[in-house]
Amino acid sequence: MKRILLLAFAFLAVSSAAFAGNYVDDQAIYSSERTRLFLVNDVGFGIVYAINGPEQMKRSHGLDFTMDFFSFEYDLGQNLHFQTTLGLGEKAFRIKGDEQFMVNDGVLGFVPYPEMAKPKFSAFSAFSFNVGAGLRYDVGNGIGLVFTPILGVPFASRIKTKYKIDGDKQKDKTRETGLLCPVTCDLRLMLTFTNGRSGFYVKYSPTPLIKEEKGPQFTNFSFGIIL
Repeated sequence: MKRILLLAFAFLAVSSAAFAGNYVDDQAIYSSERTRLFLVNDVGFGIVYAINGPEQMKRSHGLDFTMDFFSFEYDLGQNLHFQTTLGLGEKAFRIKGDEQFMVNDGVLGFVPYPEMAKPKFSAFSAFSFNVGAGLRYDVGNGIGLVFTPILGVPFASRIKTKYKIDGDKQKDKTRETGLLCPVTCDLRLMLTFTNGRSGFYVKYSPTPLIKEEKGPQFTNFSFGIIL
């Protein structure tokens, strides 16, 4: 619920700023007639859902988080721009119910909580380096449409589980290695405002995140905002 409220607040903030024209574009560290190079701090967050996965992962949503720190733009003419971005990302898949994420013998799976436990959630997170390259079309009045394939290189994963036993809060956190696929791909569509990068997005990931022999197979869908 907290994440949904935060997302709703950010939605209103982006909408207000966009229609009021309050966004200030970044200062390019390099600029020519057609080319601009930026150091940026674009932060995106949204909600992610597992698709075609095990039953345990269909019970709740998770968090999709990105941070871009480099952007390159080239003006192709006719209101069309080529864009590239470089940054980091996290996808955290939460499950609720009587089972938690657990790695046994190097394989991610699901196991029951300890006896007498009152579960809160269990989350599996994957972290990646992301490189995006796509096209932006400027519709007019500062509004643009951007389609970006994003290549991800996962480098770390983590399991975090919270529950109570006899009223005492318990938090288990472990870092895992060797579970993630070497490369992933996301397809992102954005509605942007003013600077061509801030706005609302939907994103589909057709590639699996976890190696076939290392855990459950699923794709994922997410939506959110980039500020």
